[in-house]
Parts: sequence; C-alpha cells; structure tokens
Amino acid sequence: MVQVKKRKKKSSVIELSDALFYFADLLDGQKEEEAAEDLRKGAESLVNSPADDAEIFKIANNILEAFSGEHELEAYMFERNQDDEKFIWGEADELYLASTKVFHLARRVKSAGTK
Repeated sequence: MVQVKKRKKKSSVIELSDALFYFADLLDGQKEEEAAEDLRKGAESLVNSPADDAEIFKIANNILEAFSGEHELEAYMFERNQDDEKFIWGEADELYLASTKVFHLARRVKSAGTK
C-alpha cells in the first residue's frame, strides 16, 4: 500500500520561494536579468507576505503568467533527449528541472489558495 503524505500550504510556499531564487540564479547565467529580477521579487513577496491567501494566490498567478507571458519561461521546460549516448548533464538540464519545479509548485500554491 502506498501512503501519500499531503503537504501543508506553508511548506509549499517556502519550497516555491527557494525554487524561485534558484531558478533566478540560473536565469542570470542566460542573460535573462529582467525575468530573474521578477522571480526574485515574487520569492521575496512570498517570504515577507503574511499568510494571506489572496496575496499568495496573486503572486503564484504572476509567476505562472511569466511562463507564457512576457518572459516566455516555458521555453526552459522542454526536456532534452537523454537517450543519446553522448548525453552530458548540463546547464540546460538544470534549467529544465528548476523551471518545471517552479511551475508545478506555483500551480499547487495557486490551487491551494482557491479552496
């Protein structure tokens, strides 16, 4: 039997803020300074905001909009083919993991705020 452990909203918010800071650092290396700065502002807002569901929902929504909107961060969400025998783990793979983590955590936090 598989036991599923539910996360608390606060732990998801903390994990999202940490993931945002990490993804922003990777984006700096891609010369995506504006997107990185916006993500850092979102992370700082999450850390400094009270447990106000409406504010957290708004921040999560802004993060999700950065993926398909102005910053087009969804471009980092495409996984490379790892079947190639010459495959070497690199920065593109780190960007893939960081971007998908931020995206899915933001969706989780946003959906938790609507309940």
